Amino acid sequence: MIPHRLGPIVLLLACAACAGQEAPAAQPEPVTTDVGGETAPAINRGPALSPLADSIAQSLVFLPRNQKWFTAAARGKRMLIDLGRVDVEVRKDSARAHAYREAVASRSPLALGSHLRLHGPWGADDVEIAGFDTWNGRIVAVLRAPAHVDALARRVEPLPAAARIAETETAATQTPVATPSCARDSIPPGYLERVLFVRDSLEQQLRLESVMPYDRLVPTITVKNTVAPGCFGEGRTIVVSSLRAGAYEVVREKIVMISDSGAVTPVRLVGSRWRAHEAIYAFDADGDGTDDLAVKGTSDRAGGMVIFKLIEGPRLEKLVGGFNWETR
Repeated sequence: MIPHRLGPIVLLLACAACAGQEAPAAQPEPVTTDVGGETAPAINRGPALSPLADSIAQSLVFLPRNQKWFTAAARGKRMLIDLGRVDVEVRKDSARAHAYREAVASRSPLALGSHLRLHGPWGADDVEIAGFDTWNGRIVAVLRAPAHVDALARRVEPLPAAARIAETETAATQTPVATPSCARDSIPPGYLERVLFVRDSLEQQLRLESVMPYDRLVPTITVKNTVAPGCFGEGRTIVVSSLRAGAYEVVREKIVMISDSGAVTPVRLVGSRWRAHEAIYAFDADGDGTDDLAVKGTSDRAGGMVIFKLIEGPRLEKLVGGFNWETR
């Protein structure tokens, strides 16, 4: 116990010792991840944010920090990677736009200059994060990509791709892409007619088998058929036939894979948050030599892109998803 008379002296000495020390830096607030509703600490790569950037940072919802795969796509004639969502308007005012980029650069799970391996319909290339922006309410990284990729991004939209973090921060992974399991330009005689027949048959089955729970839904029935040719091991084409009614109150889907010989195999779709799906593009999303499938998923007033990996079974399992949108 400190004697009563010495208490003030000890207190003064303690205060004097602390006077020459800086206060501990404030720790970043937890950021809610965009998947699963869990929380993870924000990443702080630089000095303290400006007041406006700090305010905007509270409205940034990033993907999980341990995520290895990211969704990429051509948007606005540029290749972008989806990193999460921004819940405030940051585009119309230059000061807010600058503060937004400052906040993203400090908190993003991928730093400026990060190297990734980008897999798309054209093949695979090494790319680098050149900056940050926003697109339709999403936090996006702008890619510095080879000229042939930039040329495709200027002409094709959507141009889906999957990006994987490189093994090191200084050099991208140089893993060679496996040889495709089929000759993409070779189509067996009569194959196109077979695909069209299967597509029409799927639609007819959906219309015959789907019973509407309410009469008001009958006039709203529509069927969206999409076809994705590719190299799916023993399959050459995936057909997605999707029946919808009302505000996606009723959705029925049939997904099949058609082989070179014309044989039809049902395919299960696993891991999507969306009710209805449309095939966008078949491409080798992970470099294993077998094509995977990018789809547009939709529900009532919401949607997004999902890239599914083809697994033996056969089934399509979600590899990554992004560029989600919502109307209110």
